[in-house]
Amino acid sequence: MRNRTICVAIFWLIVMLFVSQVNAAENIIFELVAKQQTIKVGEPLTIDVVFSVPESHISELPESYDYDLEFFYVEKEGVLIGKVPSFFDKFKINNSQDRQYRATAVLFYDWLERKLLFEVPSNYSVRFGDLSTILTVNVEKPSNVEELALSLISDPNDYFFLGFGSRVHGEKHSETILHLEEVVKRCPETVLAKWCAARLGLEYFKDFEKKHRSIMKFRSAKTQGQIQEPLFDKAHLYLTKGATLPNDFPIREEVLLQLAVAKFINNDLIKANSILDELATKYPNSKYGKKAVKAKAELQEIQHSESAQPKDPNHAED
Repeated sequence: MRNRTICVAIFWLIVMLFVSQVNAAENIIFELVAKQQTIKVGEPLTIDVVFSVPESHISELPESYDYDLEFFYVEKEGVLIGKVPSFFDKFKINNSQDRQYRATAVLFYDWLERKLLFEVPSNYSVRFGDLSTILTVNVEKPSNVEELALSLISDPNDYFFLGFGSRVHGEKHSETILHLEEVVKRCPETVLAKWCAARLGLEYFKDFEKKHRSIMKFRSAKTQGQIQEPLFDKAHLYLTKGATLPNDFPIREEVLLQLAVAKFINNDLIKANSILDELATKYPNSKYGKKAVKAKAELQEIQHSESAQPKDPNHAED
């Protein structure tokens, strides 16, 4: 026990030393990287904030780096028009060989001013704090269907729920759900609709898990045709749509994990395995990518166990 305590203390000493050295290093610049250099009005902008740590600062790198709250500053034609909190508190190691850390943010809504960040077509510039590269973004006029999607979620509660999944209780929550569902229904191919679907899928799956504490019991009852659950059906529908978001959209990782569980419940084990493979391959350093590796091992154990059991002739599959 004493040795373990000493090891833990040494580890945290290394982490604290790393943090202090990174904060003190004036030559470390945060690089802003966006896969979309051009977006439409109302589309979210996904940004990676990346920095590398010189070997001279620290030899062994921790898996993550805690970071104090910082702001993204958005300018239009040289005028500051938005200041948005980063909302991430950790940088995760992205490439150990390059000693590189990364955090991802979605810029979409100005929570303080309660307005879209990129609300008119123009050229915008984005920076992270005082020590970052400048990212230039071209924002174009939205199509008619994209304008329609924006008009369907005008309440600040809609944006807050979309961004964070926080519950908006009572009547307002019901209205928010209806607004997001309307976007998915009427504007299905827009990025905003896919984001709405992702959030709805996670929300319905959360409600499903609260109602059915045992996934294995529910799966067994569903397989035998003994139960129907609209919450699950809605979760599966919206998670499937949400999974079509771009790969670099942060919420997609969680959506894929829950979609794999939904496929498992539906006894689509091939698809569940495929989704877990994608999650582990595309997001190996994220918490959901690591969960996927564990989930895949558990799924293989279940498959092996079920294949070894004699089939009940009364519940034989078609």
